[in-house]
Amino acid sequence: MDSSPFQVAVNGRFMRQPFTGVQRYAWELSRRLPVSQVIAPGPPLPPYAAIGRPVTIRPGLRRLPGHAWEQSVLPRALSRNQLLWSPGGSGPLAVRRQVLTIHDAAHLEHPEWYSRSFSLWYRALLPVLARRVRRVLTVSAFSRMRLAAALRLNPERIAVTPLAADPRFRVKQPEAVAAGLHELGVSGPYVLAVAALSARKNFERLYRAWEVVAPGLEGTRLVVVGKTGLAFSNISDRGRLPSHTQVFQHVEDEQLVDLYNGATAFVFPSLYEGFGLPVLEAMACGTPVITSDITSLPEVAGDAALLVDPYDTGAIADALQRLAGDTALQAHLTGAGLHRAAQFSWERTAARTWELLAEAAGQFTATGEHAA
Repeated sequence: MDSSPFQVAVNGRFMRQPFTGVQRYAWELSRRLPVSQVIAPGPPLPPYAAIGRPVTIRPGLRRLPGHAWEQSVLPRALSRNQLLWSPGGSGPLAVRRQVLTIHDAAHLEHPEWYSRSFSLWYRALLPVLARRVRRVLTVSAFSRMRLAAALRLNPERIAVTPLAADPRFRVKQPEAVAAGLHELGVSGPYVLAVAALSARKNFERLYRAWEVVAPGLEGTRLVVVGKTGLAFSNISDRGRLPSHTQVFQHVEDEQLVDLYNGATAFVFPSLYEGFGLPVLEAMACGTPVITSDITSLPEVAGDAALLVDPYDTGAIADALQRLAGDTALQAHLTGAGLHRAAQFSWERTAARTWELLAEAAGQFTATGEHAA
């Protein structure tokens, strides 16, 4: 992937956003692909500083906010021989020579999980944009199916490029894990949950399940890592945390690796996922996983996790109790999870993504389209 007859510019709007799953995908691939430049609306936030690619800052007049910048400033920043890759789920309508990654159809199928302005914008933008761009990428077969239906696209126009756990998510020595947890103020046995604090992540049912099982787990706590705000509608139970629960709004990546390693289990009962990257991250750290049996999660987890009905609070509680009391099951899921996580690779995803970008570049070159 080191030499190419075409140039790819990356829509770097993500570099000014909080570092969540969509942004991790954009960052992981942008730093692996031989792109000519990343075009951003402002200086990259600290998580993106090590991207290792030229970053061109194009703030525009009055430092326009995200969507306005993307639609008005970004198209004018492209040269005539560049293909634009927009990895963050949106892109400029004026640019036809573009490949667009849409991670899932949740904001189209469940607008109630998001702020009203977010839902209205994407429901207006994506049906038009997805037909104008050269190719749409997504991250799972489930998302491909749902996007094709929601956007009325031929599924052949949508290619699957799965996510992966970064190599930093790995099994660590117990002494190093203990030191990291001590710095965070986490002690004793705990079950870990990592997700944005939004309605679709199903914290309400998880918290109710935890209230049922916690008294029998001898001081085990629930540790939650998740941001509030973002584009999500508020979850109904933010003020009603169950007992024996510890919440972190943000931790650094290496701290998250320690939290995965130290947990007796990782629980992810999401109602809807385009992929569900935390499942693979936990598996790569040797942590037994409980996750949902719907949307993309069975596709990602395979047979390496306990799958539960996320709408059934009792099923979530039963899985937590079963895993806590079965050391043989814990060992089996640890081994199966490590094997499953190893089947996904950012390098393979980057190689496939580059093939698809090359195909799209060949399309616009062949048709003679050069104007943005």
